[in-house]
Amino acid sequence: MIVIRKPQQFDKMFTVEKKDAVAAVKENIDADFLVLSWPVMPSHNKENRDVALETLKAWDSRGPVLHIGEIFCGGCTGSEGFLNLLQEKYTDVEIDGYQSILNMNDSVIIHIPKQTKLPSKPLLTDRTD
Repeated sequence: MIVIRKPQQFDKMFTVEKKDAVAAVKENIDADFLVLSWPVMPSHNKENRDVALETLKAWDSRGPVLHIGEIFCGGCTGSEGFLNLLQEKYTDVEIDGYQSILNMNDSVIIHIPKQTKLPSKPLLTDRTD
């Protein structure tokens, strides 16, 4: 996971750190948005860890999760446990207009914690102006 810290002043660069995803979520308790882009499946990493599920559990529904990847069990991102936890604890808001490459079955979805009151108007709209 890469952690990007906001600069104290706008004229400074962002600090970028390379960290374990679970540790980064636990250390950055002030973070309010989590991005999981093509999270690796447990069978595809050296330690056989379910990093996506561990990270989502550490996140503990404290804010929205942007998930980029496949959203069905048997796909190549995340695990069944990860996808089940997303379904159990979050409301999905799919982002229209995303175009996958190479005939992948991926999508971009913002998962809003179920305890969050959603606005009555759409979160994302097409601009025509």
